[in-house]
Amino acid sequence: MIRADQIIPHLQRVREVGHRKWQACCPAHDDTNPSLALEETPDGRLLWHCHAGCSQEAVRDALYRLAGIRPNRFRYRQDPPLPYKEMVMKMKSWVQGSGARLRALRREHNLPIMVLARKAGIAQQHLWLWENYDITPTPEIAQKIADALGVPLDELLEVQDESL
Repeated sequence: MIRADQIIPHLQRVREVGHRKWQACCPAHDDTNPSLALEETPDGRLLWHCHAGCSQEAVRDALYRLAGIRPNRFRYRQDPPLPYKEMVMKMKSWVQGSGARLRALRREHNLPIMVLARKAGIAQQHLWLWENYDITPTPEIAQKIADALGVPLDELLEVQDESL
């Protein structure tokens, strides 16, 4: 995590505008009029915004360059955790309409998503995406969910056509 005391000495035309708030020339573009707003939160995080329109990534990279920090040492917040990435890569919608069936079975067994996920040994996102967006996880994960519910996989994947 980058701190204000690492960055402030390297910026041009820095002016303190409040408690733990500064304004300076943006290092991401050729700035002559200070357009970069910086704020350090109580927990030490540094927030920034370029009023000239530079992207967050461009400002971040420029600030890291100025301070001599190698960006690859940091894990940025926008990166989802690895298990979620793997889950998204493996997901298939191989049974359309089964999300409602999963929701009904989960409610019938009175199991909140968190409890069912823990019982099945999977991430909650699998269940949430299946129920809310009908994104069916891989057959292996679906089998774990069926086992945790105590129902056969075929019953879990059974789609009831309500249009008839």
